[in-house]
Amino acid sequence: MNNMKRAIIIASVVLWGTIPVNSSEAKTTYSVTEAVKKIENSDLDLQLEQKEEDVSLSSAAMKYMGSFNELEDISEAEADYQDKVQVWQREYGAYETTYQYIKQQKALTLQRENFTIAQQEKEAIDEKYKEGLVSQADVLRASMSIKNAELSLQLAKQQVDQKKYEFNQKIGKSIEEDFSISTIPSFKRLSRSAYDPKPLAEELKRKHESLFPLKTAVDTYDDILDDVDNLPVLGGDGYETSIENFKTEIEDLSQEIKIVEDKIKSETNPVEVEKLEKELDELKRDKITAEVSLDVKEEQYSEARSERSKAENDLDDYYELEVEKADIRHLKQQRQIELKVYNYAHQFDYLHAQLDVLQENVENEELFYEQEKERFELGYISQQELEKARINVLNAKKELSAAEIDYRLLKKKFELFIDGWM
Repeated sequence: MNNMKRAIIIASVVLWGTIPVNSSEAKTTYSVTEAVKKIENSDLDLQLEQKEEDVSLSSAAMKYMGSFNELEDISEAEADYQDKVQVWQREYGAYETTYQYIKQQKALTLQRENFTIAQQEKEAIDEKYKEGLVSQADVLRASMSIKNAELSLQLAKQQVDQKKYEFNQKIGKSIEEDFSISTIPSFKRLSRSAYDPKPLAEELKRKHESLFPLKTAVDTYDDILDDVDNLPVLGGDGYETSIENFKTEIEDLSQEIKIVEDKIKSETNPVEVEKLEKELDELKRDKITAEVSLDVKEEQYSEARSERSKAENDLDDYYELEVEKADIRHLKQQRQIELKVYNYAHQFDYLHAQLDVLQENVENEELFYEQEKERFELGYISQQELEKARINVLNAKKELSAAEIDYRLLKKKFELFIDGWM
């Protein structure tokens, strides 16, 4: 393919796909109409749809479509990537199943702690009742509180069992078999530099695994473009051999005819002359047949060369378009990668802030509960207020525990994304 033509194709796609970057010095402002119009004009999917209708292949070109072995490279690259995708999906699914079980186990542990504390509160209220410091209603409410805590504990056990069943089925064990996950990696947050979107996006837009099949398509179509400028004539060797054979046959027949004609001129015996004339007629007929066959083969060869030229023109247009479409798909994937990088960055920033708040909530709720216990001992608050403070501690711990599991799963998904999973 002409290098200048290739440069023009790439430049046009890059211009279509240019993403304006708003710097801190200058912020672009759009009206709603302008924003909508810019999105429509930059729609890569629309550009692909339009290009699907631009070129139709002639019958001459179709005859050559099966001759480009390079196309297998695209299929192989796509198949290789899909194999990796399946591995990443299975890996993440295994992590998700494991951590969802751990999540429910942690919730169960918190519910057990809550149930134990509720029992301790009940025992303290019973003692106060004996001393006449609380009413029968307080004792009743404490009993109800234990029942509520017990129900919550039973629900937590059911949720653990559900995750246990899922886990056992996935590893091929009996569905009710008990197990424990003893070693859980310590909880660590990613540093900001690990997911800083700007440098990471630039890096992954160059080397993300999902780009490999698309880049293979671009390179393959580009290689084919170089080949279509010099296509072989279909059946060309056969035509050339036949034409050469017919020419040789005609030349041999011409020589034989001349020899027979010379013999006729010198022959005086009428009988021999008659024989020679018959032989001459047969040779001339054979020569005419060979000449007709030569004309037919030369015409067929000419048509085959014309078809080759037609195919070269059609395939040149077709694969130029394929290069453009492959470039657009490559650019589209780069945009998706860039978008995912920035989305991950926002998710990590949010979860870091959320974890800070939830950790602070746990500390504050625990402190408040201890204060409420002292106030209850002094008779300043009711059992209901004490229970509310305890439930607040439980809920704060459950939220923090769940957020930490969500963070672990996000980290794993992010790691697999870096490896090449979309």
